[in-house]
Amino acid sequence: MSARGLFAKAISQSGLGLNEIPSLQKAQQASTDWGTAMGVTGSDALALARLRALKVDDILKHRATETTEGNIAPFIDGKAVTGQVSVLFAKGDIAKVPYIAGSNSNEASLAKAIGSDPVKDLSKFGDALPKVRAIYEADGKLTDDEFGRQVFGDSLFTAAAQTLAEFADKAGAPARVYHFAYIADHFRGKVPGVDHGGEIPFVFGFRGLGFLGNFASDADRKVATEMGDYWTNFAKTGDPNGAGLPLWPTFSTASQQTLVIDDTTRAVADFRKGQVGVMTARWGQRVGMAAP
Repeated sequence: MSARGLFAKAISQSGLGLNEIPSLQKAQQASTDWGTAMGVTGSDALALARLRALKVDDILKHRATETTEGNIAPFIDGKAVTGQVSVLFAKGDIAKVPYIAGSNSNEASLAKAIGSDPVKDLSKFGDALPKVRAIYEADGKLTDDEFGRQVFGDSLFTAAAQTLAEFADKAGAPARVYHFAYIADHFRGKVPGVDHGGEIPFVFGFRGLGFLGNFASDADRKVATEMGDYWTNFAKTGDPNGAGLPLWPTFSTASQQTLVIDDTTRAVADFRKGQVGVMTARWGQRVGMAAP
């Protein structure tokens, strides 16, 4: 909230926009629990001094044994974050600036790092699981692993990108959605999709971002050029479109167009509409609001 007016455009790459953010009280308790696990009890000045004196190696060793990232999650402090992000978007209580949101095709690469098991997590659907599975298997049967992988990505990222973009549009901010599915030639046949964060090297043209630049094919570089041009145009004008680029339409309730970046980059209407609908319905039930 305190950043309102300090930025002119916004891009959310694989943002967790529909996730529930913990309260200040829960965040404080999580911090206290973490301190206890590190051998520091209490919440007074002495405890704070002991926490500050912890060795980096000891902190990293403990992080390696943790099963979630709950202790480093954003939380509602009443100042910088005044409420649930998704609810603020739904109410239009956001900065009215041009907005881009998107996801990748294998966001489930993040699952282990946050202590999640995509297959076991399917139990959250309860008795509705067969109906959800039917939606996902409309084009053919899926293994449990593939079903869980897709649900993970849609639940945390793809649905969030589309839903928050739709809310932003309703609030008067031009919004666009992308889905990055282009697998670099070096990884073809080795991975099920683009990992969480896998689009970043393409945005920056492989500059200073690891070994991928050394193995990039001409096709990889073409996609990187497109991504870089879209992002640069957006930073300059608030509109990512430009000469030589496939048209990237805005996203709205009336026209739900997602730019799918793959071997061929193109706008796709109602991208994963059924799967996204499952996730937005669950969101609506949780927050007590009508899904878009």
